Amino acid sequence: MTGLDTANKVLKVVKNKQVQKWVIGSVIAMILGFLLNVLVFKAALKKDYGYCGYVLWIAICFIVFFLCQMRAIAIKRMEMVFAVIALILGVFYIAVSPATVGVSWDDEVHYGRTVSLLSYLSGGKYYYADEDQITSYQNTIASYTDEQKSGFNRENRRNVSEKTNREYSEKVKGNNPQGYESFSSIAYIPAALGILSGRILRLSWVACFNLGRFFNLLCYVFVTSLAIKKLHSGKLLCALVGLIPSTIFMAGSYSYDPWVISWSLLGFAEFFNAVADDDQKISVKQWMKMLLTFAVGFLPKMVYVVTLFPLLFVKSEKFENPKKALALKMAVILMAVLLALSYFVPEMIRGALAVGDSRGGTNVSTIGQMHFILAHSGNVASIILHFFIQYAGLSIVPYTQLYAYLGIGSFDAIIFILLFTSIFLENTPEHKVPFAIKLTGIIGLILGVFSVIMSMYMSFNPVGAQTIAGVQNRYLFPLFFPLGYYLIPRNGRIKWEKENVAVYPIAAFAFSFIYNVYTLCIVYY
Repeated sequence: MTGLDTANKVLKVVKNKQVQKWVIGSVIAMILGFLLNVLVFKAALKKDYGYCGYVLWIAICFIVFFLCQMRAIAIKRMEMVFAVIALILGVFYIAVSPATVGVSWDDEVHYGRTVSLLSYLSGGKYYYADEDQITSYQNTIASYTDEQKSGFNRENRRNVSEKTNREYSEKVKGNNPQGYESFSSIAYIPAALGILSGRILRLSWVACFNLGRFFNLLCYVFVTSLAIKKLHSGKLLCALVGLIPSTIFMAGSYSYDPWVISWSLLGFAEFFNAVADDDQKISVKQWMKMLLTFAVGFLPKMVYVVTLFPLLFVKSEKFENPKKALALKMAVILMAVLLALSYFVPEMIRGALAVGDSRGGTNVSTIGQMHFILAHSGNVASIILHFFIQYAGLSIVPYTQLYAYLGIGSFDAIIFILLFTSIFLENTPEHKVPFAIKLTGIIGLILGVFSVIMSMYMSFNPVGAQTIAGVQNRYLFPLFFPLGYYLIPRNGRIKWEKENVAVYPIAAFAFSFIYNVYTLCIVYY
């Protein structure tokens, strides 16, 4: 392509009336955001939240503008609606939240592994500024919960940022924790690329840190958008699962949960498309591509592989070559074995199975727990079942609005109701997931919950523990979309004007996130 061709294409985009409308609307939204901050916060409420106030109102104006603009195409281009809103929410959170670890769950671990992986791949140094952040994360957490909420004090935040930037500018080498040995490090590649981009541009530590968070968000939005675009039905359900406030919060932080969620959404989108269309035959290439997608997503948390149980019950007639059906189903089992080995082999090499997760306290040993389970199988089964009943119950509702160390937000029940309602707002005629797939799929999800509980019992809890600690309700988020899809009724669907209604639940998700970040974070600045 010549330079003239490129120029012509750029000119064509610039002349596009829709693009011009979006650019003009964006400029107006920014101006209106500045005005609202002055009128509402500074003039009426006599509050000054600094740049956070401007960012808040600009985000609100952007959401209103884009939802109004995309209302008519919401269902047909649901992936675009999701991408725009998710990016606005994620960037808003990154801009107003403290640029430090100790904000999201285990982000000190995930950040440490990210910069460790970057150091290993690029041959660069592991800086003391990174080490200092990680070792002081407990003090950071405490600063959010003390009486003065000192972690949000603008002067304190500025001092911390200046200190870390100064340490980073001095390029003092730190002690590398060597956290890249596991295959799960694949989930840290986007954030590592973000930090690397900042370092190449010679930006400050805070800017590099935020770029890492932004690239993590970007990867999550891109993969989830692909999943929504691929789906023939269930687009709104998928978009709402992707917009769960707690998940957007993690996507804008250092975490590998968004990686698992987005890639599993993409894998299930391909699977549901294949089995829900009677006329479509599954090719070997399509099946292997789907398995690869699941493998990439489940590498950080291989316990979710049991959710692929329904893949073993796809009828042979669904494949282009029925004679290869058995071999393709065996590939699912082989993938599960390889994923298990990807976890256990590195752990065995490092001797971690004998120690377990040190965060669980003393007397934690994966191998020791295995011996205990074998010797007391009846007792352990009772412990697991009792915990399962509590864990999979309604206690999960608040976790859709949980912002880790920042606190618990409001409107969790609304999020759950809208998620559940979206299951019945599906009136695509070709949706025909076979009953056998639905039944085995739900069984697979139940096995997935047990797998999550069991993995934490073995790796996080002391040997012989009679209770189970460390099992977060957010671990169920990757199961929401397949569960909702299995529950979509084949008959008696609600009649509705999709183009006119679809943006409303998305708006509810968006504004609940904005409100909670404001009340849990901005209001203290």
